[in-house]
Amino acid sequence: MKPGHISRRTLLRLGIGAGAALTTAGCSAGDGGRGGSSPRSSGSAGTARPPHTWRHATGSWVQASPVVADGVVYIGSHDKSLYALDASTGAPHWAFATGDAVRSSTAVADGAVYFGSGDMNLYAVDAATGLKRWSFTTGSWVHSTPVIADGTVYFGSHDANVYALDAATCTKKWVFPTGKWISSSPAVADGVVYISSFDGNVYALDAATGSRRWVFPTGQYVAASPAVVDGVVYIGARDENLYALDAATGSQKWASPVGGWVSGTAAVVDGTVYIGEGRYVHALDATTGTKKWGFRTRGAVFSSLTAVGGVVYAGSLDRNVYAIDAATGTKKWAFATGDEVHSPPTVAGGLVYVGSNDGNVYALDAATGAGPALPTPTDAAPAETPTAWT
Repeated sequence: MKPGHISRRTLLRLGIGAGAALTTAGCSAGDGGRGGSSPRSSGSAGTARPPHTWRHATGSWVQASPVVADGVVYIGSHDKSLYALDASTGAPHWAFATGDAVRSSTAVADGAVYFGSGDMNLYAVDAATGLKRWSFTTGSWVHSTPVIADGTVYFGSHDANVYALDAATCTKKWVFPTGKWISSSPAVADGVVYISSFDGNVYALDAATGSRRWVFPTGQYVAASPAVVDGVVYIGARDENLYALDAATGSQKWASPVGGWVSGTAAVVDGTVYIGEGRYVHALDATTGTKKWGFRTRGAVFSSLTAVGGVVYAGSLDRNVYAIDAATGTKKWAFATGDEVHSPPTVAGGLVYVGSNDGNVYALDAATGAGPALPTPTDAAPAETPTAWT
């Protein structure tokens, strides 16, 4: 299969290709009874306890990125639930049931967890109890991960709109229409909301009013989310390019062809941009777009990357989670899960938290890649070497 080519099965897993349903957008208050299916434990893990690995099984694919806050991992599943798990043990604190798959990752702020669902709603639930505070209904799936800034929650919907809501009350502040559905998650910096759409455009919107600052057209639809670092917007598109745009004007600084569809958010650290596509993880110079190295996997890399401590962590459709040396592109370790990995890894407290389409949430040793035993045998990770770019 050509790098970047996507099968119908994979498109369905990504939630692409279905028409948007029509409904009336609006808020619904929490009912106090829906949400936490089990009480949150009152104990907390001792800070001196060394990191150890665990696995928590959900009822379906786990494609969201884990978010770790105050010793709790928040993550959604295609089994229609959001889970709150103890970060040290994986023990469940509570689970909140929605009406459809939860592909959105969460934003945690002021004691609330915000996330979207395929049931067309954005939810705010109490972080401690899992009880619903409010929900806001859009016109289609909400796969976009919300961002909280200055008391406002920003997110996109497959109804093609970007929304800004009061994070405390759910009051709608503004709505900005694009030309097609939105899977992208927004980035907010210096009073500007940056987001992309399947209409092929990258947008910069005034965070206070929703008015358009600028728009940048790519050559194909855009599923990726922007990364904004040092006044530059980095974003990839289906036209197989990674773009660097001036955050103030939207003008192109450079475009680098990477050879496949980019759907994840770039990680930008110490002057290097790390991005996944096709079967490769790439490292590019943040100023020029020049490729430094490429690491080849056996499956497409659709997930966003995490770069921390000189290591790049990536998930692949070849079922593996990889740790790659950020400077050289050599493999440090790989952990084989039971199915494709769309979930972007999160690193905290010496552990790598990640989901898999085998239905599990994993906590792996960040240094060694050691992890819990799988319920069924899987393929071993391939031995890979970096590709030199000339």
